[in-house]
Amino acid sequence: MFSKKNLYLNENIMSTVNVPTSQRVTNGLRIYFCLFLAFCLLLFPLSLAQAQVKEEWVVRYNGWLDGASAIAVDDFGNIYVTGSSYKNATYEDYATVKYDEDGNELWVAIYNGSGNAWDLASAIAVDDSGNVYVTGYSYGGGMTQDDYATVKYDKDGNEAWVARYDGWGSEDWAHAIAVDDSGNVYVTGNSISVTWHDYVTIKYDKDGNEIWVARYTEPFRGSDIPSAIAVDDFGNVYVTGLRNEKGDTSSDYATVKYDNNGNELWVVRYNGPGNSDDIAVAIVVDDFGNVYVTGRSYGGEMTQDDYATIKYSQQSVGQGSIKGVVADTAGNPIERAFVITIKPIKKWALTKPDGSYEITELEPGEYFMIAIKEGYKASLAKVTVEANKVTEHDFILKPKSDETGEDEMIALSNFPNPFNPDTWIPYYLPQDADVTIQIYNSVGQLVRTLNLGRKSAGIYLDKNQAAYWNGCDSLGNKVSSGMYFYTLQAGEFKATRKMVIMK
Repeated sequence: MFSKKNLYLNENIMSTVNVPTSQRVTNGLRIYFCLFLAFCLLLFPLSLAQAQVKEEWVVRYNGWLDGASAIAVDDFGNIYVTGSSYKNATYEDYATVKYDEDGNELWVAIYNGSGNAWDLASAIAVDDSGNVYVTGYSYGGGMTQDDYATVKYDKDGNEAWVARYDGWGSEDWAHAIAVDDSGNVYVTGNSISVTWHDYVTIKYDKDGNEIWVARYTEPFRGSDIPSAIAVDDFGNVYVTGLRNEKGDTSSDYATVKYDNNGNELWVVRYNGPGNSDDIAVAIVVDDFGNVYVTGRSYGGEMTQDDYATIKYSQQSVGQGSIKGVVADTAGNPIERAFVITIKPIKKWALTKPDGSYEITELEPGEYFMIAIKEGYKASLAKVTVEANKVTEHDFILKPKSDETGEDEMIALSNFPNPFNPDTWIPYYLPQDADVTIQIYNSVGQLVRTLNLGRKSAGIYLDKNQAAYWNGCDSLGNKVSSGMYFYTLQAGEFKATRKMVIMK
């Protein structure tokens, strides 16, 4: 049955075990012992895996029509679940349930808003004292329509306070909540304004008093919808979600950082390789201030939707900033003008009542800048940012002529330039227009025509929005190195710029 080689190996195995000679078994018993040991070793991982997937308990909450939306756990193993529960008289209400570590129901708390209609909970958080915080949106009735509604419960499920936020429009929907070690509460969601949906983030103190409200939107109409929030040990607040600009069917990650007073410190966006939908859904920050964002990103026809996880480092050594004043031709400051930098990532600032602006955390190099304000002609500039320095640049905006009533289109230089293998051409349209770009080589031969179609008024900066050229001619062949020219035409306006391919 067994060769001597087998016996020899088995004897070697046994010799590694310190067994006195008087206690050794015969060779036959030794073989059976080794087989038994091998069987146990094979069985052990399977048994361990099964032990790790044991269902401890299942609990159900049955109001009538019930749907859970969020869950949290405290340091003692208590579990908190929130969602909405339908009742005939009050429609949907917040329904929050606390269970102990064995799944026993400890309490249920119901919140019915002032409008006596739909109240839909979306997020929950628990602090170190066992206080519970729930947010979502709630019908306020009449002109207010949907509002943020944030509720604090003590550890026994008693309602401590309710804070509601009614924004500029009829739709204010809270999506995420966080609480810091001091009991301050942070809520974010989307709120309608003149620029459509904006991020609106609110800080409350431990008693539910509103400390500040911060609104994030881009210069032109679109949907800015946050999905997650995080707070670091210094009270800085991080919000992420999606940005979708008017007329664009795709979206990007948009992540915003605020200081503990609600001042916006930076905004970063992420556009995935598929130039389509990129939707951030979660965010965390570590003890070193590094920020991690994850979500869903379209990677192209081959991969379709992918996980896309990003780490942002807040190391600012070697960065610079730009500041200045925007005024009219008479020297009067212009409030709430947009000042935008392009390289190619877009950052922007809104001028204060004294016309001042500042854009920080910029990498050294050349930036195109544009200042825009309704009723004035846009102004374009090229500014050089140096490491660890503040560059000053002021803008003078001319009122639109009463004779024409129109601004002019601005064709910005392509970026990068020189480039290899591709580049994109940002531009600004003061009004809707049909946009075409023709690319010529150095001897004037037409290489490629890009018909961009009808474009709405606005500024087109990002790779998936600007005029993108992949360095190929009309037949799909890569063009050679050298100097090229492009002519951008929008309606009756034309502008020609130079670009260089280096291979």
